[in-house]
Amino acid sequence: STVGYGDYSPTTIPSQLVIMAFIIVGVIFFGVETSELLELKSLMNTGGCKYTPYKPNLNHIVITGMGVHRLSSMLETFLLQVLAHEGNEDVPDVVILSEADYDPGLKEFVRKKLAVQAYQKVFFLRGSALSPDDLERVQLHR
Repeated sequence: STVGYGDYSPTTIPSQLVIMAFIIVGVIFFGVETSELLELKSLMNTGGCKYTPYKPNLNHIVITGMGVHRLSSMLETFLLQVLAHEGNEDVPDVVILSEADYDPGLKEFVRKKLAVQAYQKVFFLRGSALSPDDLERVQLHR
């Protein structure tokens, strides 16, 4: 391996061995970190992550229940009313907590019908309102 444009390269046997060790460790480290990032993305896509507010003191709304995993006119109206205040940074985040898989229509509604600022304030998590661990994940432990 060389540094920069190849102007400098290890010339002695010990320095070449050190560089080889650095290359091997670097490849292993890159593989491990890539695996961790893919696992995190998978966790986020399945709703297994933890809600973390963008602003520490900003309140958030948690919606839970039997029907929150699919789009309904009531949920649609609620989201439009709560998140309709464009430009207002005090609009609360909305965390939707459901034990069931989310309906693609609900996610599509949030992604396409809400403004970009509002879309970024909706979080889908998998879990139960009866589980203390899940309530902590949605920041209801305070």
